[in-house]
Amino acid sequence: MAKAQLEDSNTHSPRAPAPWTLTGCGYIAAIRCDPGYLDAGCFLESARARGRRGRIAYMMLVDYTDSPVGPYQELLFIPGRVSTTTGASHWTISRIFVSTEASVSNGRDNWGIPKELADFDIHYDTSGRGCDEFRVALDGHTFASMSFRPWGFSLPVTTRILPASMCTLVQSWRGREYVFTPEASGRAGPAKMAECAIDAEVFPDLTRGAVLTCLQVPDFTMTFPVARVREEL
Repeated sequence: MAKAQLEDSNTHSPRAPAPWTLTGCGYIAAIRCDPGYLDAGCFLESARARGRRGRIAYMMLVDYTDSPVGPYQELLFIPGRVSTTTGASHWTISRIFVSTEASVSNGRDNWGIPKELADFDIHYDTSGRGCDEFRVALDGHTFASMSFRPWGFSLPVTTRILPASMCTLVQSWRGREYVFTPEASGRAGPAKMAECAIDAEVFPDLTRGAVLTCLQVPDFTMTFPVARVREEL
């Protein structure tokens, strides 16, 4: 099912061209992994895997409360940097699931992001003492189960103070290369990944690495600009 979803576009979803402004909350984890695993076990196309760099991967679990296509949830994995057709090196998303068809089709069309459809089950703890819990499933099979325990306090953060090269992504989709630099601002604070169970046949196994940093982002605003698109060689 996942492969069919990746190959087929949804012509019935409303078209929402870039740029997008989104708001929401979520979690980000930086994970140190063996380079061999990142090259082979993270759903990168073989051509991209040969040029992959780095030992640090990123997982993001996001609950968008507002976007040009409405609220939706997202789970994604960034296995490091890859080379572009011009020789530059940028981050890339190798695996990503979202909760709505409109996010799938527009993510592919606007930025070449290989989104797939999945079911999300999210439970937030409102007492401040428990865990926020996330389950992501395909055809009734839960392939990602995670819980997070925020602690401490959050501080204002923004990507605007960073060089653009630190935030730029490159994606390949149907013979084209998409390059874009999202911007984000909001608040972020420390968190602990209290539980993590992954089916490695569907999503990169986060337990194969060591979590270096985990952040809760209780509220943010993000802008996805129009991508620079060029034909791949």
